[in-house]
Amino acid sequence: MDSPAPPATTLAELRRARARWDSLQRLRRPLAVAVAVLVVVTVLRGHPAPGLHGRPLDVLLGLAALVGGGAAAMASARWPVPAQVAAFAVFFAGAAALLLVQPGGLGVLGILVAVSGAAPRLSDRAGGVLLAATLVFIVAARAATDHGQVSATLVSVIAVVTLYSLAVGARRLRDSNEQAERLLVDLAASRQSQLRAAALAERQRLAREMHDVLAHSLSGLLVRLEGARLLATRTSCDPKLVEAIERARELAKSGLGEAREAVGLLRGEDVPGPGDLATLAADFQRDTGVTCRVTTTGQWREPEAQARLAIYRTAQEALTNICRHADPGEVVIDLAHEPDQIRLRIRDINRSWRRMPAGPATVPGYGLTGMRERAALLGGTLTAAPTGDGFLVELEIPA
Repeated sequence: MDSPAPPATTLAELRRARARWDSLQRLRRPLAVAVAVLVVVTVLRGHPAPGLHGRPLDVLLGLAALVGGGAAAMASARWPVPAQVAAFAVFFAGAAALLLVQPGGLGVLGILVAVSGAAPRLSDRAGGVLLAATLVFIVAARAATDHGQVSATLVSVIAVVTLYSLAVGARRLRDSNEQAERLLVDLAASRQSQLRAAALAERQRLAREMHDVLAHSLSGLLVRLEGARLLATRTSCDPKLVEAIERARELAKSGLGEAREAVGLLRGEDVPGPGDLATLAADFQRDTGVTCRVTTTGQWREPEAQARLAIYRTAQEALTNICRHADPGEVVIDLAHEPDQIRLRIRDINRSWRRMPAGPATVPGYGLTGMRERAALLGGTLTAAPTGDGFLVELEIPA
């Protein structure tokens, strides 16, 4: 069994079908003009011809109503409904008058055009009343002017019913098409909402797992390390052991803070971003005594949560690497908001290597790898390489 077409595909097909239908509907206007010209020519050459007295005057007035009402009806698509009804009423009255005063003319053709044009704009009840009244009028007019010619009357009745049915069917098809489009749009929106809800539920589940497992474990580790530090201090242990325990405690504290930030990100809470770069630079300068400047250029645009966190984590990792592997005289953090991207540059100047070999090597470990993965997930790039007087880390992500 064939699987149902995706909503997006079905919606595109419906819109293509509606475009084809609209192109066909645009042919109605030139066709109506051609019919009107034919009726006018026939009336002008018919008997009695238009004039200023008696029945010729009736023909002239009917012709004027037919032409004026027809022109107004074709131009009334955006008019209020009462104005549209009035235009078609004048059109119909002109065609009916011509049918009565020129029995051999094409007044009935004008009636056909008027009924088929008015039907799509009326409700089913109003359209049914119009059809019944039109049929009664045609039968009565044919009986009075054609001396009861059944064949001509029957042809006229069949033509009116056929054109009316086609017009009503076209209206219902158009309405069904539009309703189907609306339903498909609503279905697509509902599916997107379901996907967002499922993603949110999964993120919340992961946040709970991280909080219950990782954060609790780190909290317990932090408490035990603090107890070990106090015990080592009181028992006059080797100062190097106390220092090692203190470093382990600081790492556990930092890991706990980052775990909480990750939980907050998964839950959609506020995360650190470009606005926290100044605090990051101040902490670095306080801890190392090295000048750390932050500059911002371009028109500020608030990035989305993942981009904010990527900017913050990249700067944090770059500063950590500088502390571990360099002895800089100055560090510059430059954040540039460009038209199509956000660019972050962290550069240390007058750097002397302690643990890094010379050349284009990168900082060992997984820090840069994690930063590159963050950038790739956002559709951006991260580069890191030595410069003439230091080291440069550059992050570029789409704006």
